[in-house]
Amino acid sequence: MAGLADGRDRPVPGPVLRPSRVASAVSSSLTLGRGLALAGALFALGFLTDLAILLDWLGAGFGALHEPRRGILGMLLMTMAAELAVFAFLHAVTRRRA
Repeated sequence: MAGLADGRDRPVPGPVLRPSRVASAVSSSLTLGRGLALAGALFALGFLTDLAILLDWLGAGFGALHEPRRGILGMLLMTMAAELAVFAFLHAVTRRRA
């Protein structure tokens, strides 16, 4: 690893690919506020899904819980929301200003 921090530009090994149009469009339109708003909406949707399962279960008198698909969907939406929030934050921190 010696010599990597000397400030000289080095050629990149292998082919350099052009950025895709989709990635460029997402990168230019994604802001921290938009990412967090979308993450909040996804989290709320997942939470409400799990809350509906809980209320159904409470209404049934704590009987057998036969809602694995909706429960997994709710957890998936909340997990995606957390990932999107982290991505939006990291994107905002590392994005280069033109």
